[in-house]
Amino acid sequence: MIEADTVAHCGPTLIGEFARTLTMTDLVIGWTENHSIRNNAVTWILEGIEELQQRFPFPMAVFDSDCGW
Repeated sequence: MIEADTVAHCGPTLIGEFARTLTMTDLVIGWTENHSIRNNAVTWILEGIEELQQRFPFPMAVFDSDCGW
């Protein structure tokens, strides 16, 4: 099972444009990959997921996120 989330690099406020990190972790073996994204727009999230899928050593069977991108 792959769990995904984003981390905002914004300091104490969410106002303005800032980078985020998309993190995906396999909860069974603990394999984790990170990818920098511009913001939480669906375009960047999907691009990041596609990039990270290629880095995992196996296909993702189950994908979960809190959908709070």
